[in-house]
Amino acid sequence: MKALRQVNKAAVIYDPKVAQEIGELDQLQELAIYVDMRKEMGPEVVKNLASSLSKMYSLRWLDIGNFGCDKWPFNPIMKFLHDVESPPRLLRYLKICGCIDRLPDWVESLTDLVEFDIGWTYLNGVQLFDVMCKLPNLRRVYLGPYFIRKGENMVAHCSQSFPELKELTLGYSPEVPPVYRFEQGSMPKLETLAVYFGNQPKEIVGIEHLTNLKEVQFNGWRDQMKHALEEVEELNKKRDVSEQITVRVRYEDDM
Repeated sequence: MKALRQVNKAAVIYDPKVAQEIGELDQLQELAIYVDMRKEMGPEVVKNLASSLSKMYSLRWLDIGNFGCDKWPFNPIMKFLHDVESPPRLLRYLKICGCIDRLPDWVESLTDLVEFDIGWTYLNGVQLFDVMCKLPNLRRVYLGPYFIRKGENMVAHCSQSFPELKELTLGYSPEVPPVYRFEQGSMPKLETLAVYFGNQPKEIVGIEHLTNLKEVQFNGWRDQMKHALEEVEELNKKRDVSEQITVRVRYEDDM
């Protein structure tokens, strides 16, 4: 068992022993593991899981979350990630799916991280971006449903450079955030922006500040995407033919 390199779609449900035994797989490089708030579960499960993650120094790929993450009220069960004392520093891919009060401090130490995927986290947007923008090799980010708290807009500040970010995907997220804002100087290397509007009214402010943008991908209802498409058209009018932004559109209300 200790020689295993990959465990996909494993679920820690309510058994603290299983959570503890995961830590014995110290050669594991890929792990997908979820707790399940839909069932009764003692606090020792997440305590043991945090301890196990602290021993998994070989991990390169981690998908971790809560199967009950979409149930209101959101339970910040993922707070146990703060108790990971020695994080897997060789991670290249990290997905967190479930409510947490803030990103763990150790995420900032993941200097090899290339791709970051979050959803249902209900985070403070400023803290989230303050951490992500410092990751020196981060190239792809996916922000899924309810990644940010209600009442907040997503803002990429000019002080948040994201030195290597090339692809940003803003997944379908009902209600929040209503506005995606990009300040001048933010995300200077971003090449691809994908936005899933669905049937939600979303506003993209400052897309002209993404000076290296080469492609946009918009998915959703025609009326909800109209303004964003018009903005990209205006940008293309100001660019040379060789620097035109490629526009890919998928109208979901026509299907």
